[in-house]
Amino acid sequence: MGYEVDFLPVGEGEKSGDAILLRFGDLNGSRSDQSVVLVDGGFKTTAPGILKHIEDYYKTDLLDLVVSTHPDADHINGLLEVLEELQVNELWMHRPSIRRAEIERALRSAENHEYRKAVRASLDAASELEDLAVSNGVVVQEPFAGVVHSSGLFSVLGPTEEFYLQLFREEPEVEGKSLLRVLATAS
Repeated sequence: MGYEVDFLPVGEGEKSGDAILLRFGDLNGSRSDQSVVLVDGGFKTTAPGILKHIEDYYKTDLLDLVVSTHPDADHINGLLEVLEELQVNELWMHRPSIRRAEIERALRSAENHEYRKAVRASLDAASELEDLAVSNGVVVQEPFAGVVHSSGLFSVLGPTEEFYLQLFREEPEVEGKSLLRVLATAS
């Protein structure tokens, strides 16, 4: 079995983002002998480059799995066009639609208006991505520790669901920053 990992440039300088493509399986075989995974999608403006890379190098319009690690603009916004243009079997993302109460409670405790606004923008982008996936018939699953792709070759090591939910309880700190502060500063 072979594998390829491509780290795509998305953005410039301080406005850079993330998009990682993986292909594994029999790389010399047919497309059905391979899995193609996209982890994060950069900005909206970088989506065409990601789509071109998939078409030119992987010769496919099918992604077996798309993973959104978190809803910052430099990670999630390019995924919208990817889901509009390509066939996607699965999307792994944290789902604001089922966490709305916890998120709103944490936001109400935040004092800074700009901060709340930035977090809401990130969460709105995640909601838009989730809605698009559901309308396209894409299987949506939250990526918590222990989740494994059907190929058995791609799995989530963390966070646990318990840890994730704890982040919304009282704006706890993670490496000196609250989760909401992390979301707001990256947007």
